[in-house]
Amino acid sequence: MTHSPHFTLRLALGLAEPDTADALAARQYPEVLALLSDRFGLPEEMVEELLGADAAQMRAALAIDPEEWLLGAAELGDPAVGRALWDAKFRNDAGQRWRAMHKIPGLLTAVLAAADLGDPRWHDDDGLLPLLYQVSKGPDLVPVLTSGFPGLTAGTLVGCAAFLPPPVVVDACLDLLEIWGGTEPFAKVLALLEETPGLDLGHPWLPDLLRRALDAPDPAALLREHRPGGQWEDPAHLHALIALRYGSIASVPPQKPDGLDWDLLWREHERLPISRRGMYRGRVWPNTLIQWEGCPTDVVKDKFHADPDATIRTVTELPFEVLTEPCDREVSLDLLLGRGIREGWFPLDRVLTEVSPAPEVLRALPYDHEPTRKALADLLAPLGTDPVNWLTCYAALRRATGTVAELIADVLTPRPRKKRHTSWPQPRKGRPRVRGPRAPGPPSSVCSGAPRRRPRPPSSRISTRWPSSSSSGSAARPRRCATRWWPLTVSRPR
Repeated sequence: MTHSPHFTLRLALGLAEPDTADALAARQYPEVLALLSDRFGLPEEMVEELLGADAAQMRAALAIDPEEWLLGAAELGDPAVGRALWDAKFRNDAGQRWRAMHKIPGLLTAVLAAADLGDPRWHDDDGLLPLLYQVSKGPDLVPVLTSGFPGLTAGTLVGCAAFLPPPVVVDACLDLLEIWGGTEPFAKVLALLEETPGLDLGHPWLPDLLRRALDAPDPAALLREHRPGGQWEDPAHLHALIALRYGSIASVPPQKPDGLDWDLLWREHERLPISRRGMYRGRVWPNTLIQWEGCPTDVVKDKFHADPDATIRTVTELPFEVLTEPCDREVSLDLLLGRGIREGWFPLDRVLTEVSPAPEVLRALPYDHEPTRKALADLLAPLGTDPVNWLTCYAALRRATGTVAELIADVLTPRPRKKRHTSWPQPRKGRPRVRGPRAPGPPSSVCSGAPRRRPRPPSSRISTRWPSSSSSGSAARPRRCATRWWPLTVSRPR
């Protein structure tokens, strides 16, 4: 529990009887006003004016959701309130502070919808509209581009068109036509293009469409003919696109909005890359998309190669290819196989027959997962009850570079007697013992025929050592085998 005076006062007012709470609010009026100002992120004078300086109404406002209250304030159409809402940072019930324009979808839309643009206070130097004209980058573009602002004037259309998909640009032209009652803004846009040859609207077809609209008997009908149906009609879809392109992590929806077509998203990316560096912009785009259902495989794989462990923890699903393709970053095979097998991303038969090296795969398998134990038991069953098979398998495990299935097949391949092992490998005297890869013990259901030496837990490390070189007579110096990270290469004696 926090000991903030604001929290204590709010708690006391919430627990008291209504009459007692109203009397307490009247007595603590300055404190209640400061509490509401902090909660809604607006100046105290403005909060007092909006609530009518009524202590009982102020006490009741403490129970209102800040987002709902701010949306109600936006619908008043007051220029001063609209300007204050642009900078407002409200505090939610958990005590977290958020920028209202970034956190509340549709807040700026509500402000502009209620605004009387004929009121000069909206256009004053300290008004809201000049402030919006100056927004050219960053998260502030998210509310600006999704609020209807691009369709207010010829200047806003010229400044915002390049950031928007073609259907939304046509919608902005229709808004201009409705607000101004004619095609005058289209003529101003064309004049701006002639005065500034380097000005780019981002849509080569747009100037010609505006020229045709100037001469058309029904400009609105002409524009609607060029507006593809079913594309970017849902405000949530446009908000998701703009948030991916310019927003922060908090402004991007954690799940793909219903009905948003991946093809539309990719088409817009091809028109204007969502990133500033080829595919991605910073961390927002890939970190979010890999959590969206149906995320394209190439996006998932690119994010995996950039940050493997973070991707494993947050991705919706990983393709099997990440187990077999090279990766320049260190990858925790324990984490990868642990989640991938339990969630069904990686079929067990393919893991045992296609992923290498066998020692690391065996060490990283989730042995608390019943299907994993059964699949491994079935694979090891051909070793039977002959102790020599198990001893030979254990000895071969130290040098195995192939898959688990290849290891077992190699053990079962007929070979000369001298290449079969009849005892546990032991370190030679006078040589330091070298820790090798962990060798997880096979399930009890399949190792009944294996020779029993001394019980070891599956997580134990078994001390091994490489035999000396027979050609030089000198002891070979083994290199430590990587036991935590993948891709892995089992070191062999030099």
